[in-house]
Amino acid sequence: MSNTPTTTKIMIIRHAEKPYTNTDGKQYLGVTPSGKDDKEALIVQGWQRAGALAVLFSPFNKALQNPALATPQILYASVPGTESKSKRPVETITPLSELLNVTINENYGSTDYTAMVADARQQNGTVLIAWQHQHIPAIANSILGNESAPQKWPGDRFDLVWVFDLDPSTGQYALTQVPQNLLAGDLNTPIT
Repeated sequence: MSNTPTTTKIMIIRHAEKPYTNTDGKQYLGVTPSGKDDKEALIVQGWQRAGALAVLFSPFNKALQNPALATPQILYASVPGTESKSKRPVETITPLSELLNVTINENYGSTDYTAMVADARQQNGTVLIAWQHQHIPAIANSILGNESAPQKWPGDRFDLVWVFDLDPSTGQYALTQVPQNLLAGDLNTPIT
């Protein structure tokens, strides 16, 4: 396999909102699509974001809200395994997968991102990756070939798309951060 990338656009999102307990002690539990409690699943707000992401990346009127975004043809999500039991990355892009009729590549666990990036860089078409936030900076480093991306994804940010566009003249990717602006409370600022 060649090291020269063929994928012209790679987009990364963090999985949607997960279970937590707020400062008043109120618990927000994960829930399966059938309504059962599951600590590895999205919370209701996360399911709302997952549905909104489907329309963000494949709007019904075909006009994307930001010119840096594109409708993906290839989807990747980390899968539950020994290092993480989280179902959230797959759940986050399942509505988009169903809308586009595109199968999610579920061949990689959360720490298998180096192999996943090597595969993603060799695709023909736009790639969207849904992953755990702890690993997104390392994924960005693998795509960029350097550490010019922010090196920490804040634990409370679910509202950004990192977009990597390939410059065909150099064979290098450049990073743009795009706010999702999908749910109340989403920030309009990049990660620094």
